[in-house]
Amino acid sequence: MTSDSFGHFGLEQLLAQELDCKPGDICDFELQVCDTQPSVVGGALKEFIFSGRLDNLCMSFCSLKV
Repeated sequence: MTSDSFGHFGLEQLLAQELDCKPGDICDFELQVCDTQPSVVGGALKEFIFSGRLDNLCMSFCSLKV
């Protein structure tokens, strides 16, 4: 395997294919991903809510209140 100009093997080629352009036409890109797992209730007594999005919202709120 070799890396491309961004250092991510295959990612630049995949983006170029999806955008119908040449890999060299891409100046830069930013990749953001999101959790696709659904929230679940868990714990011995079902007392916890496990949710990535809920945690992110809570931390954002707490950081704004500080």
